[in-house]
Amino acid sequence: MKQLKSSYQDLHRIFRHSITAREIAEPLASFEKDYPATKVRDFMEARDFDVVGVRSDGVIAGYVTRQSLGADTVGEYMVSVKDKDGINESDSLLDALESLRTSRWVFIRFLGNPNGIITRGDLQKAPMRMWLFGLISLLEMQLLRRIRDTYTQDEWKDYLSPNRLEAAQRIFDERQRKNDSIDLAECLQIGDKKTIFRKSEKLFGLVGFNGAKKWDQFMRDVEDLRNKLAHSNGIASESWPEIASLVSGIEQCLLRLEGKATSPLP
Repeated sequence: MKQLKSSYQDLHRIFRHSITAREIAEPLASFEKDYPATKVRDFMEARDFDVVGVRSDGVIAGYVTRQSLGADTVGEYMVSVKDKDGINESDSLLDALESLRTSRWVFIRFLGNPNGIITRGDLQKAPMRMWLFGLISLLEMQLLRRIRDTYTQDEWKDYLSPNRLEAAQRIFDERQRKNDSIDLAECLQIGDKKTIFRKSEKLFGLVGFNGAKKWDQFMRDVEDLRNKLAHSNGIASESWPEIASLVSGIEQCLLRLEGKATSPLP
């Protein structure tokens, strides 16, 4: 059988260098600090912007929110941009996702200046969806690798119902007719892998979850996100904090499966 060559570190390194925050960022609209606030608010309402930058001598020095604007100049309502409000254009999508866990936007620094912005709506873009799908695919690959390594004689079949084994066998038979070089384990669905890990003491200890119910819920959430990504379904803006937590769990699970972490998961 083909050996699993990918690792989370491989995927993370590739995406960190090739798909960064810059790929989903939008230019940050901005106004000089002496510009009338009422006109800025009209501009923001017309475009449904929640935040715009405020310039001082041509350089963005802060920002305003639409709700904060009154009747003075826009500079009167300016909030200074702090380091925690932004990330660099070369930072990873993971950094963007983490920043948006508790905020509706994050500024993107180009050459040290906050000239771009990412909102939760931008997380729907193809680069982020590709990254998430790749992460989930890698988790499935690592689960399969551990199943094979632990049960070299396909003893894992004892943990599945006859119906699930039959479903895997049908897929195997069909792919064999197409001359695919696979084994029966490769025909397992994500729900099958979840079941095998939950029922196997040897495997369940690898993922480090505190109880089978938490493992089942984690894997259901992973499968639900994978289906949304695969079918190009929209993801509600308010779901992204939960997705950020899920991604953190996936990363920790991958590190444990690869033997690079031992800390328990919640």
